[in-house]
Amino acid sequence: MEKQRWGIRKLVLVPCPFQGHINPMLQLGTLLHATGFSITVAHTKFNFPNPENHPDFTFLPIPDALFDRGITSSIDLTDIISCLNVSCKAPLKNSLARIMESEKEDHGDQKLPCVIYDGSMYFAEAVAHELELPSIMLRTTNASTLLTYYSFPQLQKEGYLPLQDGMSLALVPGLYPLRFKDLPLANFKNLDILLQLMARTSDIRSSSAVICNTLDCLEQSSLAQLQEQCKVPVFPIGPLHTIVPSSSSRVKA
Repeated sequence: MEKQRWGIRKLVLVPCPFQGHINPMLQLGTLLHATGFSITVAHTKFNFPNPENHPDFTFLPIPDALFDRGITSSIDLTDIISCLNVSCKAPLKNSLARIMESEKEDHGDQKLPCVIYDGSMYFAEAVAHELELPSIMLRTTNASTLLTYYSFPQLQKEGYLPLQDGMSLALVPGLYPLRFKDLPLANFKNLDILLQLMARTSDIRSSSAVICNTLDCLEQSSLAQLQEQCKVPVFPIGPLHTIVPSSSSRVKA
């Protein structure tokens, strides 16, 4: 495992602990490491990756209520995300503060890393803000998905949500060519809770930029709309699995 040296080209990654989220974050880490950055992965104990599969990274375990209680099989996805954001904030803040203090004692300087966090792990932005660290949000899906999140409050206000019978094939206002059936709303028990969670996970807050797992040539219009919505730089870097060598792009438990 790489010995962590904190300084100007050091990054902390905070993935969401589900496979479709872990893979893109670690692929991004591999890409950034190849350009000279040192990578620390702050990950929940729940679904923790095998560090031996990523010898160039330093792994920082973050305690979480899911792992301690073994309750993931009995609760809804929205409850899991909410639980992680409540239970992981203090442990992450304490861990980063200790590392920063150690660096200050060892070198007489408190050089600050940048935190790149999965949008679902929005507690990491709050931690970075409180510690005066720069932060960047990673969206592991495409730009159009994030745009749908921003559209939900207006769609609900105009009476389109909850979805009405016979509307599944109708075009979503402002999201052409998406139809209502294309919106990521299926398989959730409580629409209001889901919309509240989506609002939290898409809120840029104090983050300096957004990284989307996409290509400009694929989503030029969506990226332009997203740039206007976010008011911070939006970087299309992806699809990550096509950029990172296949031997490095897999996550093994």
